Amino acid sequence: MKTFQLVTRNFSEKIKIKYSVYVKSKQNCIQLIDSSGSVFITASRSVDGLTEIGKKSVLIKNTGECVGVLENLIKNGIVKDSGIKIRSGFYNLNLCQIIDPEFKRL
Repeated sequence: MKTFQLVTRNFSEKIKIKYSVYVKSKQNCIQLIDSSGSVFITASRSVDGLTEIGKKSVLIKNTGECVGVLENLIKNGIVKDSGIKIRSGFYNLNLCQIIDPEFKRL
């Protein structure tokens, strides 16, 4: 698992990236794992009914507890932001491409 220092205005934490797939939507999931092995933040979200976003695509929440996470994922070579936003409930999600060479779709 790739490791980097996640730094936002609210915290600084050494984390590892864990990739998985949401069961219902089959969309990619990115979780940030802390030094104790627990999920620190789930950076991605799943949108039901959105089926064709791509095998290396992921929807990243960049509000609330996830403010600053997208910038860190970009800076550390995990994702590239496409500039496309997808509305889901109260949030706009950033449609990103996973560019981490360690990524393997499950």
